Amino acid sequence: MMRITFNGEQVNFAINHRIPQKYWNAKLSKSSKGYEGSKELNRFLQDLQFRAFDAFTTLEREEDDFTAKRIHDVMNGIGVESSRYILDLWKEQVQDVKSRVGKNIAHTTYKKYITSQRLFTSFLLNTYNIRDLRISNLKKHHIESYYTYLIREREVSHNYAIKHLYIFKTLVIKAIDNGWLKTNPYYRFSMAKRPVEREFLSMDEINRIAELKISILRLNKVRDIFLFACFTGLAFVDVQNLKRSEILQSPDGTWWIKTLRQKTKIRSTIPILNLPMTIINKHADLDTLLPEENIFSVSSSQKVNSYLKEIADLAGIHKNLTFHIARHTFATTVTLQNGIPIESVSKMLGHTSIKTTQHYAKVLDSKLKEDMARLKF
Repeated sequence: MMRITFNGEQVNFAINHRIPQKYWNAKLSKSSKGYEGSKELNRFLQDLQFRAFDAFTTLEREEDDFTAKRIHDVMNGIGVESSRYILDLWKEQVQDVKSRVGKNIAHTTYKKYITSQRLFTSFLLNTYNIRDLRISNLKKHHIESYYTYLIREREVSHNYAIKHLYIFKTLVIKAIDNGWLKTNPYYRFSMAKRPVEREFLSMDEINRIAELKISILRLNKVRDIFLFACFTGLAFVDVQNLKRSEILQSPDGTWWIKTLRQKTKIRSTIPILNLPMTIINKHADLDTLLPEENIFSVSSSQKVNSYLKEIADLAGIHKNLTFHIARHTFATTVTLQNGIPIESVSKMLGHTSIKTTQHYAKVLDSKLKEDMARLKF
């Protein structure tokens, strides 16, 4: 039972939780540690107290005269248009994204929403010492404080912070569309990302990895799929999910990869060069694989990236070698540096526009020298 007392008026209402009397601390209005569900119950009670106080402060600001019954109604969303709470919206949004995984949303996107939800919850607790916030009370200073929290407390990059601010913005737009939020807290808040210097490997570094004598099976396997990605441009999840049905041979004998990118659902069409074809044949028997069977058996991205660090050390490469560098390498060293038109590279990468491909493009000194050598003055 919870009781709200205001101006001499009391409202009692059930909270649908029971606890043996011996575990109840009446003085502190909380359960003692001996009770098995003590932590969860006390957190639930704290949330109720917060909502009651939040309802009270909102009514103080918005109404001249109100009662204990009115506080009860507002904290429970009765008779109030803007009584939605941000963490409730988060739960709904995450659940919606989860229901669309495998349809029009990748599992990695769902994981990003989970991470973003945790970050925002942590932000409220650490910055304002509150567990939730009424959506109607969300202001621009909250957005600015969230950005500051991510940069200073979480020590993330500007672009990483902006990515999570974009995710949170989807909740804000939903709240505005439903009339729960009257003004846009993102108004005149800059969401521009900063240019990032994308790492890639030179042909010399690719060769050093390819020519390594590796006796450890797990490193050998990871080296193969990394080189495969360097010469096909496929992202990690697309290599992981590559199926036999997506490896096709044209009448002239050319082998092709024709697959939908997991991230964008855009078709990638990639002719298979000799090295990646050799790697396919090393790890799969195309004649016996069923259409829906995977070409490669790939570990998690965390393990693969950890193994790539070992490979970089063995090859004497002083770069933060991650699997995504393979995609950058394909776009720069393997294709653009060798004169492949950016339109063709874009199609192979499965990009929706040339602008996206231009982020990967690097004009290397060696290519500049080669191009300028054509001038005859």
